[in-house]
Amino acid sequence: MKGIIVSPSDGNLDTLAIFNADAKDRSMKLEMNISEPQYCLMILGDIEKPLVKEFFISPGDKIKFTASADNANNDRLDLNIDGSALNEEYSQANKRIFGAQEEEFSVFSAKIHTYERQELETNLDLQKSLQAEQMAIVNKHKEQINKDVLLFVQNNKKSIVSVIFLTNISANTEKEVLKKSYAGLSEEVKNSKIGLIVSQSLNKQGPEGLMEGNIVPAIVGENPKGETISLMEIASKHKLVLIDFWASWCGPCRRENPHVVKLYNQYKDKGFTVFGVSLDNKQEAWEEAIKKDQLDWYHVSDLLGWKSKLSAPYGVSGIPATFVIDSNGVLIAKNLRGKELEDFLKEKFK
Repeated sequence: MKGIIVSPSDGNLDTLAIFNADAKDRSMKLEMNISEPQYCLMILGDIEKPLVKEFFISPGDKIKFTASADNANNDRLDLNIDGSALNEEYSQANKRIFGAQEEEFSVFSAKIHTYERQELETNLDLQKSLQAEQMAIVNKHKEQINKDVLLFVQNNKKSIVSVIFLTNISANTEKEVLKKSYAGLSEEVKNSKIGLIVSQSLNKQGPEGLMEGNIVPAIVGENPKGETISLMEIASKHKLVLIDFWASWCGPCRRENPHVVKLYNQYKDKGFTVFGVSLDNKQEAWEEAIKKDQLDWYHVSDLLGWKSKLSAPYGVSGIPATFVIDSNGVLIAKNLRGKELEDFLKEKFK
C-alpha cells in the first residue's frame, strides 16, 4: 500500500511522510516531525482515484493507524486512529454534528451501487432522480449542521478542530458570520498553520464585491499546452460560461464533474461552455484529471494551489466554486451545482 501524509500550509501541502507498506509485513512505523497540532490528509492509491482520509495529530502523539481500503467499490478508506486525543475530539464531534447526514448518504450510496454503471451514465431520468435525492439530503440537514458547528466553535475556542468545522460550512454560511466565529478563537489557534490559511480565505476581497449584475474579474492564463486563454474572449463567443474553480485532489469537485460533463454536452451547441480554473500544484495531476474525467472544455492554471493569482480576485475560499457569466462577462449566478445548475441551464436554454 503506497501513500503519503500531507498537511496544508500557506497555500501548499507540506509532506509529513511517504510510505510503501508491504502487504506481507502488514505494518509499518512512521515518524513525523511536527511542532504544533496538525490537520492532515492521508492519501492512498493512484493519482487518478486516490483514497483520502483526514485526521488530526499533536506533537508527542504515539498513534496507531489501522487502515483498510479493499472494499468492493474501492472508493472509501476505512482508517482507525488510536492515541491522538485531538483526533478523538474531532471524530466524536464530527459524528455528533454530521452523523445523521452521513448515515443518509451511506444509504444513498448503497442505492446507487445497485444500478449498473451503463444505466447510471445513460438514463437521464434516473440521473435527475438521484441528483434530486442527493440535494434533498443536503438541504434537510444544512440548517442544523450550521447551528451545531457554530456552537461547537463557540465552546472550543482553543481547538484547531473548530477551524476545520468552519471551513465545512463556508459554502452555506454568510462570510461575516464565519469571520465573527473565527475572531473568537484563541490566538494560538488563529496563528496555527491551518488557522492562518483560513484567515487568509476569510479576508480575501471578492465574494462581497462579486454581485450579480456586475462584470467579473478578467482571467488570462495558460492551458495544459502552454497556450494563453482569455476568459473574456471565450465569453464573447458564448451565451453562458460556467467558471469552475476546482482541482484534481478535490473529491467533491471530481464527484461533480460527471454531472457538469453531461450538462456541457447537452448545451454546448446552444452557446454554453465551461472555463475551468485549477488550483493544482502539479501539471501531471491536473492533466490526468482532465483526461480521466473527460473535461473537454477550456482550462487554465498557474499551478500555485491556494496561492493562485487567477482565483484570488474571486475570493475563492473553498472548492468547487462556480460563477456563471453571460457573453459580456456579467455575473448572473454563483455556486450552482447539481440540480440547481441543471434547472438553471434548462430555464436559460428553453
